[in-house]
Amino acid sequence: MADNYLEFSEVLVLGSPERQSWLEDQLTRVAPWECVKFLVDYPDLDDDDEKGFELEWTPEGHALFFAEENGNAERLAYLVQKYLKRFSPESSWSLTWATRCSKMRPGEFGGGGVLVTANELFWFGVADQVKAARDRFRRLGDHEVRGEHRDHPAGDWEFEVGNSETRLGYWDWVLHKIESEEDDDTGTTTDGGE
Repeated sequence: MADNYLEFSEVLVLGSPERQSWLEDQLTRVAPWECVKFLVDYPDLDDDDEKGFELEWTPEGHALFFAEENGNAERLAYLVQKYLKRFSPESSWSLTWATRCSKMRPGEFGGGGVLVTANELFWFGVADQVKAARDRFRRLGDHEVRGEHRDHPAGDWEFEVGNSETRLGYWDWVLHKIESEEDDDTGTTTDGGE
């Protein structure tokens, strides 16, 4: 049997005792739900009423959130989003994590991250990044290694840049051209991407 872990450690800069008190209050258990306060309105709260992370205070009075084994990034992001809505709606906060397995099983290691704002959560994972890189390589092949795509010369890109027809970098411009050609072949249209 293998064990899987999700680990993270990140600081939330608070800036005032009032904010620290609010955060401490959010982490207290409340009746009749018997869960921590910030989870009372959490969507799809299951039988697991644990917060999914630990909290320590830094010497400066900031919140150090961490998980050494079974972290719950979704719940921490939910709490921080509540904090941002209340105290700092123009700010953002980010968290990255690692996933690992106690056995050397393929596909059981990775990680991800989330950018938290007062209104949105932007999630990303290592697997998504690898897939995007693999797709980019599939589309560009070894052209990128050689420095120029044979069907889309750098001179054409420079011409478009010089005429303010694109603001994309060379390889992003090449990908846009390839996608446009694929759309022409299928009869669909792209959003322009520029």
